Amino acid sequence: MLSQLRWLFIPALALQATALSLKGPKFAVTSAKASIVRAEPIDLDAPLTTVNVGKTENLRVSFTVLGDDGNPVRPHQAFLRMVDEKSGEEGIQPVKVGKDGKGKVEISVSRPPVSLPPTSENPLSVSLILGSFTHSPRTVPLFNLRLPPSAPVTPHAQEKHYAPQPLIAHKFNPEPSQPPKVVSATFAVIALAPWLVLAGLLSQISTPLDISSKALSYTGPFLSLLVALEGLLFVYWVKLRLFQVLTYGLVLAVLATGAGKRALVWKSTATK
Repeated sequence: MLSQLRWLFIPALALQATALSLKGPKFAVTSAKASIVRAEPIDLDAPLTTVNVGKTENLRVSFTVLGDDGNPVRPHQAFLRMVDEKSGEEGIQPVKVGKDGKGKVEISVSRPPVSLPPTSENPLSVSLILGSFTHSPRTVPLFNLRLPPSAPVTPHAQEKHYAPQPLIAHKFNPEPSQPPKVVSATFAVIALAPWLVLAGLLSQISTPLDISSKALSYTGPFLSLLVALEGLLFVYWVKLRLFQVLTYGLVLAVLATGAGKRALVWKSTATK
């Protein structure tokens, strides 16, 4: 609970906090053999100077962070921001600051860090960003940095496959039209015709039908499975797919065959 309240008080403390300051900021340009090419202190009140660094040279920036009482302070975050004002390319390099407030960052041009943005003929504006929970954040402009232009990027052989492609215009088939009601009714009558024929033939049988419970125990399952097959065709017309109908129809056909054979065996024995 106390840790949560602490975060609530941070914005209020930041309003009353004082800004951090820098002591003795300086830069140095060194050669590949570690000899000093140029080393100067950074005057924060003067116009920004331009620092030129060659292909085989290194840049080192050092400073000390002070609090409002003049004592060294270790900020919670420190970054070196390098931005090309014309192209908008930007890079952020974290800076490690010790407990004594001293920070140092070194950039090798021959082995540039991933944070270094692409360079051109335009210089990079370099500034130091400091952040702290107990002090107001501060951005300190340091100098303009001129580096050798970056090598042009060689297009990848597969680059064209990942570039924006022309818009695909999908063409959908029109909705299938429904047949006339007369045609639908005609085929419905054709589908029901076997049942009409069966009903007509049953009326021509002179022997009365045996509707006893024993007879229905043999003929009932067979007739029920026939009705189920007809119902399956109706459901297929409504929502089922062909593979589903074939699966269910195979099961019902096997059961109907067994039930029909059982009914015929009973009928043959009952008439003897």
